[in-house]
Amino acid sequence: MDIGYVPMILQSSDPLSVGNAADWSGQLPSGFMLEGEWEVVLVSASFTSSLTANLSHYIFLDLCSAVPVGSQSLRLLHRTPPLSPANTLTYIQTTTTIVPWKLVDPAKSMVSTIRCTITDSTGTPIPLTNPSTIEIVLRQIRTP
Repeated sequence: MDIGYVPMILQSSDPLSVGNAADWSGQLPSGFMLEGEWEVVLVSASFTSSLTANLSHYIFLDLCSAVPVGSQSLRLLHRTPPLSPANTLTYIQTTTTIVPWKLVDPAKSMVSTIRCTITDSTGTPIPLTNPSTIEIVLRQIRTP
């Protein structure tokens, strides 16, 4: 694949997804090779916010390279500002001009599923009230 962009929408409610709104694996229509070096960014997401108001939410993606989060090393894609009110369907969108691209784990050379996990800042999974959706874009930044 030449240097370019690959947009994707992953939904916990997709018939081929396995899991629930807080932790699911989305099956891609066909696997693809991630040759070279890649980055990923969150474009938008919708999910039910935590039962406790004013907590940040973390979206983890198994494609991401691990980064320090507190005392742990986690595959963090995005952290929201504190969300309020609690237990409501929330929509977030990346609108900044400084786009927070994250490196894709170099070990992910062939991708057929992508796992997404959403928790609040205490590590508690989000409520399962509504399906979750994330929109991401992958971009190749270096060819092999």
